[in-house]
Amino acid sequence: MLVLASYGMLFLVNAESLNAMWGRVPEKLMPFYRANMLWGAAGYFFYTIFFLLMMPEGATGFSTQLENRLLLIFYALILFPSALWTPLTLMMISQPTSLTWGIIRVVLAMVGAGSLGLLYLLLRARPKKFSLIYLVAVVGSVGFCLQTVLFDAVIWPAFFMA
Repeated sequence: MLVLASYGMLFLVNAESLNAMWGRVPEKLMPFYRANMLWGAAGYFFYTIFFLLMMPEGATGFSTQLENRLLLIFYALILFPSALWTPLTLMMISQPTSLTWGIIRVVLAMVGAGSLGLLYLLLRARPKKFSLIYLVAVVGSVGFCLQTVLFDAVIWPAFFMA
């Protein structure tokens, strides 16, 4: 909810800054961004559905309380920092500082780490028999990891300030 609220803030309060949020990311990369954003967003919902509804039935992973705690920690690493990215980036556009830029980089790294952690847990939770939702969840999780690790934490920062 916090993440959606931060995006809503952008559209309602500062819609003219939408293009500025991309910084100097080259236009030739935008089709890849758009396609992967759709893949990653869909993937997020599919693996969340798996974790919430399907995983307790017949999963081979998550045999310990540690894994259950890690699931919550990895989601928190995605959700809370993601809610900070929009306001921090708007701050960076209007009043750039090294501190704000450093915090943005940490926020993006945290989201990427959380997404990789969820992919790891998803792979450990492999069902005993074939499951289409599990397969779709894994493919979607890979897309989400590509978005958060490669596009958001590596490519976007390289071009934002370029």
